[in-house]
Amino acid sequence: MKKVLILDDEVELLEIWLHYFKSWDFPVEVHTAANGSDGLKMIETVGHYDLIITDYKMPVLNGLDFIKLFKAKNQSIPTPIFFFTGYLPELKNDIDVLDDVMIFEKPVISQKIKTHIAACLGHIKNT
Repeated sequence: MKKVLILDDEVELLEIWLHYFKSWDFPVEVHTAANGSDGLKMIETVGHYDLIITDYKMPVLNGLDFIKLFKAKNQSIPTPIFFFTGYLPELKNDIDVLDDVMIFEKPVISQKIKTHIAACLGHIKNT
């Protein structure tokens, strides 16, 4: 079974993500974390994830810094990362860190994100 890690500090958004995955009926195991630091701990504990979804603005360790640390530790393991932000102009100086990351500007329509997630997880036929 494929594994997905979702990082967001807003409990309501984590619940929405969990609802999406349940309604999409993808055979995945979904784990959540409230910030990048907790996300890195989850990766150390669980191991490889098939997809990581992260918000930008989070306490303790934001999504951008999470991606930097994740890439530094996991260079040999290709993992799709979806990065959600409402602050895209702030990130213009960090575009090199995000060159192989799918960036989504909030708000995102659920059907659009479902199609991208299905493609990453190999479930494109289910969309």
